[in-house]
Amino acid sequence: MATVNIPFLTGGAFQDSAQLKRFLDTTRRNFIAYAVAQNLPKISPMVRLILERADQKPFQAAFIVQPVYPDLASANPQYLDTSGNFTINDFNAATVNAVFEPAVMGNTIRLNEFEIAQADSPNKVVNELAIKVSDIGLQTFAKLTNDLIRSRTSDKEFYGILDVVGISGVFGELDRTTYTWWVGTQYSYATDLGNASNVYQGIERGVNKYMKNVGNVFGLPSCGFTDYATFQKIIESFTPLERYNVGHVAEITEVREHTVKGVIVGGVPVFPDPYLSPYDAGGGNYVGDIIYLNLNNIHFSFASPFSFYTTEWQPEYINAKLSWLSVFLIGGQLWSERPKAHLVIKGVPSMNL
Repeated sequence: MATVNIPFLTGGAFQDSAQLKRFLDTTRRNFIAYAVAQNLPKISPMVRLILERADQKPFQAAFIVQPVYPDLASANPQYLDTSGNFTINDFNAATVNAVFEPAVMGNTIRLNEFEIAQADSPNKVVNELAIKVSDIGLQTFAKLTNDLIRSRTSDKEFYGILDVVGISGVFGELDRTTYTWWVGTQYSYATDLGNASNVYQGIERGVNKYMKNVGNVFGLPSCGFTDYATFQKIIESFTPLERYNVGHVAEITEVREHTVKGVIVGGVPVFPDPYLSPYDAGGGNYVGDIIYLNLNNIHFSFASPFSFYTTEWQPEYINAKLSWLSVFLIGGQLWSERPKAHLVIKGVPSMNL
């Protein structure tokens, strides 16, 4: 009599569920490294720049407790004469603590029992996982990027860049109505920067105003980011006699990574970010914002062990499902100890592409 070959039990990739679980748990870290390598280069250049500088801290309540205080506006240095006499500064502001709780984002990875049973070797299971992990990683990084480029809408979420540079609301459990110095620096292109004849001139005025009011303490911002339509409007504002480079060469690598190049205005480079968008200011008049970051004063801290983490695989039989489940987790928080060190120029002329 011919022997009946039941793939999952006798002749297939795995002899039993325990062997399958060992295999899945052994490979889970490799798969998450694969997902990060595949998708980190695809996210927002602004977010990627922040994440590449990230650190790790233990996951706990009161994840980041950062002492903060007002600008030392009246703490002026002074010269001493030969008598050694000096005047004591009248700056006497109390230090307060900004508290940043960790946020954790999860996405499920599921393998169907029939997908596993049909595999005649572990390599086929690997192929199944690779497809799913790549797609789930892409969705998760897209969601993380979306969170980090905007303002959060609930306490469960990551803080976004717009929370850091905001001028109202609560940030780090400190109310900006109470602590009026706990705000970002924002200028309106239309009302705060004079009547510039060209877009780049208005932006340069904004950078100069920042240097006068804030940069004398914090220095120039590291770089700025805006949407592609506003970036196009900026480079078109240069005259043919002014030196600028519109067409830059992208460098393609095996993971589809490319070098993002921008234009320097007022001594600070501005880069296009495809995840940012212009908006209608009324009557079909499209404008965009330029977000300038001071990289010395903005941080993303991963919450260890949930930096990029997958849970052990578990069967879902108790839920009446013939499948195995793991959860991909990213935990941490975006924070800043000096919101004022960052700048937003709002309402820069743009276009509807």
